[in-house]
Amino acid sequence: MTATIPYLQAQFTAFNALCFGGKLPPIDIRLGRSRQRLGCFHQTCYRDAHGVMHLRECHIRVSTAFDLAEDTLQDVLIHEMIHYYIACSGLRDTSSHGTLFRRMMDTINLRYDRHITTRHATAACELPADTRRRSHIVGVIHATDGGTYVIVPARTRIFSIHNALSHSPRVKALAWFHSTSAFFNTYPRSRTATSYAIDAGTLSTHLTDATPLVCDGTCIRPRPHRLEDTKKAAPAM
Repeated sequence: MTATIPYLQAQFTAFNALCFGGKLPPIDIRLGRSRQRLGCFHQTCYRDAHGVMHLRECHIRVSTAFDLAEDTLQDVLIHEMIHYYIACSGLRDTSSHGTLFRRMMDTINLRYDRHITTRHATAACELPADTRRRSHIVGVIHATDGGTYVIVPARTRIFSIHNALSHSPRVKALAWFHSTSAFFNTYPRSRTATSYAIDAGTLSTHLTDATPLVCDGTCIRPRPHRLEDTKKAAPAM
């Protein structure tokens, strides 16, 4: 579905009561056409004579450039509402999606069976306009939070990204594939370990014809066939 102002306002009221105890004041909700962000929270602040910061103006903007599942659209809105809650409460986080944000996100996901992430995966929300078959190295991350994430690294950064992800406490399992599916054309070629949440079933569909790879941090190559598979394929003498 595509976001509308009346729908988002109604959902804001509902999730404010459900997830935030009704503590969030009404906020200006706007629509945009960004193809880089599904949603964003914008704020401007001022410092009073006592050095205390106050919100001057803030709004939530949601992109209408994508046809999203309703659950995904709701998760985008709640993500921005977490930012709004932190700002309204005058709290300071360690970063944009720091310790406080992640704690609130994890609590809401667990308590209300949501799937909010720290990043909005725009590339997975629309059919790729570029349908040419291209060569992609695709990383699939199974995280400790139960989510599935995908990363398409720049070729020159594969090993540094592999090593970073292999040592990350958030990564439960990491697998690499070579794919020519046009689905991955719209993913940015990451130079850092930036991954994007994705539905596991959707990802599996687009990796049907992919070749599993093995990466040891210095070399990446096709995964060798198991010995029993080789024996089965051997011609009879």
